[in-house]
Amino acid sequence: MTPSSEVKDRVKVSGFLTPYTVYQEREILVLHTKIWDTTGRSGRLATAVPSDMFSCTLKTVGPLAEEYVASSGVEVGINKDVETGGNYITWELDVPSVGVTSMSGMKVGDVDVEDDVKEATTMKVRGARRYASVRYDGEPQDDGIKDVRRRLFEGIVKDGGEKVKMGEDGRPRFFFRYKTAKTCWVEGGMGMVVWEWRARGFRGHEVCVELEMEE
Repeated sequence: MTPSSEVKDRVKVSGFLTPYTVYQEREILVLHTKIWDTTGRSGRLATAVPSDMFSCTLKTVGPLAEEYVASSGVEVGINKDVETGGNYITWELDVPSVGVTSMSGMKVGDVDVEDDVKEATTMKVRGARRYASVRYDGEPQDDGIKDVRRRLFEGIVKDGGEKVKMGEDGRPRFFFRYKTAKTCWVEGGMGMVVWEWRARGFRGHEVCVELEMEE
């Protein structure tokens, strides 16, 4: 069992009359990393938080058990690189208050991989954003997720009330939000990820696409 996670600061903008829900978020500090997807869908690299995003270990039992703060913000994006044409996976973890207070001295772990496979893990401020979301009980590299993305995109275009934001590659900026994962933090950084088991139909993951912000 883990403590309740910090509530994600987002506002529901619409979704009562559409098959998707539109949210708006303020800017937030995230822990970000990028991995080149060298194994494709079969490798399932997007289903486990990369090891170098951990910066400490947590003691959860015994007389030296540590108190920690849980955060539910776990996002995965799979995109195409403009220069190479290869796919890469990005991970972004919301940093809770305990991580913010210690970020100046925080160091992320090291991982023994080639530079052309893995980029450094960094802290960054993700700007305010607007996005549309639909529920999806599968994983970010399922074959079926392509149809979910397509229906979401086509539904937004058909409705005409929102404009999909495009990335540098000219494609919609999709991302996947895990609802069964909690990252656990202490002043030393992120030390544990807890994956909650839920039966299919109750996982509540989200497939999302970024929208243009209203002026």
